[in-house]
Amino acid sequence: CVDTPYVCVIQHDRTFMRPTPVEEVVTAMENDAEQKIKYVGMNMRSNLMYYDIFGGKYSRRAADEIKTMILHPKELCISGNMYGANGKSVEKMSAPRDEKRRQVIEALKETYRLSH
Repeated sequence: CVDTPYVCVIQHDRTFMRPTPVEEVVTAMENDAEQKIKYVGMNMRSNLMYYDIFGGKYSRRAADEIKTMILHPKELCISGNMYGANGKSVEKMSAPRDEKRRQVIEALKETYRLSH
């Protein structure tokens, strides 16, 4: 049994490749007096289009209703200078162990930049 106010679950296939706003997430949850924030997801490029996929499967009305349930606490309105398409967070990624991994990471950085 875990006795802690917060739990960070990182799945084996969804590691953080660059700095992640964990401190901002905890601050948002601590400042949430009504305790409306129950879960915070870190988006991946592969789920950026989920709204459109969901709307196509269940209807645009259902997708719009789900959108009304999404909270945007001020603590998580983070400047694009850090986490945006050209943000500093990609500069702080771990150094690759070999040339092939360096090329893969560079390709991921470019894909991320172009996806926004």
